Amino acid sequence: MTLYLDHAATTTIRPEARAAFEDAYDRFDANASGQHAQARRAKNALEDARERASEMLGTASPHDIVFTGSGTESDNLAVVGASLASESTRIAVSAIEHKAVLLAASSLVRFGYSVDTIPASPRGVIEPEAAHEAGTDRPGVVSVMLANNEI
Repeated sequence: MTLYLDHAATTTIRPEARAAFEDAYDRFDANASGQHAQARRAKNALEDARERASEMLGTASPHDIVFTGSGTESDNLAVVGASLASESTRIAVSAIEHKAVLLAASSLVRFGYSVDTIPASPRGVIEPEAAHEAGTDRPGVVSVMLANNEI
């Protein structure tokens, strides 16, 4: 028997989600940003999905929902977007963050941001005191992952 323990990185898609994906892929094989009729149908389907997601999640507006193509893209959007929206130019990240988070944070250094690293214990645990200490000087973004996929 094989046990797969890296569901933080990828996991088996639910049959319902796979069926919905396959249906959308078959019906809307066009760039939703295009100007032709096939693209408009794809855009309408995308906006319908955004509205359904917004209703399920209870967001203020469907425009609060942003679909991304990968975890790396999501990490970049979160770290860079939140940093740029913040009044602070300080970022604190745990030493065991995913590479995408670490690279997104470090990419902002050239724009005047500073990045503080929150140390991990030898067991790979971020102690609450260390995270609290990193946040005492009011960084705009603090990133501490729930579970590291390598540990």
